[in-house]
Amino acid sequence: MRRRTAVWLWRLTERLPGNSAFKGAFVKMLHEGGFWLLIALYFAVPASRMPIIAIFLVAWISQLLLGACIVTIIERMLSNDRTTIMDPWLRRFGLPCTHRWRMRLTLIASSSALLVMLLNQL
Repeated sequence: MRRRTAVWLWRLTERLPGNSAFKGAFVKMLHEGGFWLLIALYFAVPASRMPIIAIFLVAWISQLLLGACIVTIIERMLSNDRTTIMDPWLRRFGLPCTHRWRMRLTLIASSSALLVMLLNQL
């Protein structure tokens, strides 16, 4: 399932202009920027809350089912760069940049964001 999803997303990136390294950097920028944009939209535009919760829930479930963020998989396929958007945070906390620690931090961050959003709905 992880491979099929990655291939489908890879095909979507073929429509982007530029070489693979440029596409990988672009997807990485959208990945992190998109997260913060969704958080900001959630609090700024009340009508956007349920779709944003759905996006976060799908991302959280995909983390559990696929064992990695599908957007990160695409970033790696395009740019051949093994770093993730979690690496600067891991270094800041003095933790090793391994798959296990990346997954732990990602699940903590995504679970916390989902919890705040769901509690805010009450």
